[in-house]
Amino acid sequence: MWIRFLGGSETHVLCSHPFIGIRGSYTEQQLWELYVKFGASPGSLALYASAPDTYESLVTRQIMGARSDDLRCASCDPEAPFHHIFVTWPLPDRRDISQQTIVSRYVFELLWENHLQHQMSDVEYFYYKFLDSPATADLAGWIFESRVHQLLRKQQIIQVFPITQDGPRPKKVTPKDRSGRKLMEFQLPKSNERPFVKGEPPEDGYYRLEFATNHPAVDSLLVFHSNRKSPPTFLLFRIIRNTREHIISKDTLDSIKELGLPNGAHKFYVVVTPEGVKPEIKVPKADPSKGGQSGEFPVFNYPVPTNVLFSRN
Repeated sequence: MWIRFLGGSETHVLCSHPFIGIRGSYTEQQLWELYVKFGASPGSLALYASAPDTYESLVTRQIMGARSDDLRCASCDPEAPFHHIFVTWPLPDRRDISQQTIVSRYVFELLWENHLQHQMSDVEYFYYKFLDSPATADLAGWIFESRVHQLLRKQQIIQVFPITQDGPRPKKVTPKDRSGRKLMEFQLPKSNERPFVKGEPPEDGYYRLEFATNHPAVDSLLVFHSNRKSPPTFLLFRIIRNTREHIISKDTLDSIKELGLPNGAHKFYVVVTPEGVKPEIKVPKADPSKGGQSGEFPVFNYPVPTNVLFSRN
């Protein structure tokens, strides 16, 4: 017998051998990998632990065969036949109340790739549905993050606001304090997605992803030239989903130097947030020797307007 409880995005397994009693021609490692990746039920673990590609095909077919109404219904109804996508779990603080949630981050990515990214009405529906409960707020964060990566690859103008630290004592700076601050605009080019590879020189026209294993303070990077004569501009994005506070330390900014960005380039660290979410963003005290900037990388906030986040264009 195995039991799990969900607390936020963490899974807690209440025994050292959680899959005892599930027998077959597979290892506990195979069972664990299928469970973590797909949130598979005990029955599915027994059937597909040694054939994860087959199980992924089942999940993908269920997603691709679902209509918007089917998915919306399944997100509310535990009896709906979409158990490869949704699962029922009790609320962390009320064990007597249950709700539907997506079984795993990987299954969410399949859902995004095969359905959500093409259906903005569903993106908006599920974003607000999941945001409404603390137990599923992380899922709303996944939606926001995926949508932001999609938006930042489009040709558009974004408006960002400087986040600065003034005065001799630490001060909290929030996006709502930006009244009267001079904003900056960046004309983003249309770009293609490409994984980030440490040590590989960044190129114009590519939006680099998959920083998590390379640099925890950066979610993506975009490089472009405003004109042929100017140095390249590097935008390093950090996407903040629902957190109340985000601390940007001097060590964080200094560590970005490890990415090996060229000297003389324009470099900006941009914290991306939903327009309606106002986390407290803390930055280091300005360094007078660097023109009042917080280290080599000036810090900006890009609050994504709601009409842009769910735009059908």
